[in-house]
Amino acid sequence: MTGYTEWETVFSSQVKASIAVSNKTVVESAKEFVARVEKRTPIGNPSLWKYKAPKGYKPGTLRASWTLNYKQTSTGVTAEITNDAPYAERVEFGWSSQAPQGMLRITIKEWPDILNKVAEEYKI
Repeated sequence: MTGYTEWETVFSSQVKASIAVSNKTVVESAKEFVARVEKRTPIGNPSLWKYKAPKGYKPGTLRASWTLNYKQTSTGVTAEITNDAPYAERVEFGWSSQAPQGMLRITIKEWPDILNKVAEEYKI
C-alpha cells in the first residue's frame, strides 16, 4: 500500500501544478486581452459626431470603464471582462468611426496569439 500512497502524492502534486499553470494562464492572458481592448477603445471626439455630446460627457469614459474580475471556482480561475458604459455595445457594433470594427471582436480573433504570447513569456 505504500507505493499507492507515494503515487497518489506525486499525482496530487502534478494536478495542483497543472491547476496553478492553468490559473496563471487565465490571469495573464486576460490581462493582455484587456490591455489590447483598452488600447482599441476610442476616446470620444465630439467633433466627429453627428449629434452634440450629451451634457456632462467626458472623453475617455468608455476606455476607463473596462473592468477585469477574477473568480475562483472549483475548477480554477475564470476571468470576466465588462464595460458598464451605456453606449459600449453601440460602439462595439459600429457606432464609432474611430473603431468601426469594434474593440472586443477584433481582440477575440487574436486570442490564440495572446495565449501563445503568455505561454512563451511565462514558459507555460
